[in-house]
Amino acid sequence: MNKSKLTPRMSMIARLIKIGKTQRQIAYELGISEHTVKTHIGRMYLRLGAVNAADLVRIMFENEIE
Repeated sequence: MNKSKLTPRMSMIARLIKIGKTQRQIAYELGISEHTVKTHIGRMYLRLGAVNAADLVRIMFENEIE
């Protein structure tokens, strides 16, 4: 899997997801809206081929996506 499929912002969100942050916590920490976080996550699903949140996290760990 090509790590460059994710934008720098998506990579930052991925790192926060991997340590267990909620969408609300991510939004607060990055100073963006929850809607924007959800949009980034949705695009991550498409770019990485994930079908649900658990699949997204699995793909991130398997491919060492930070």
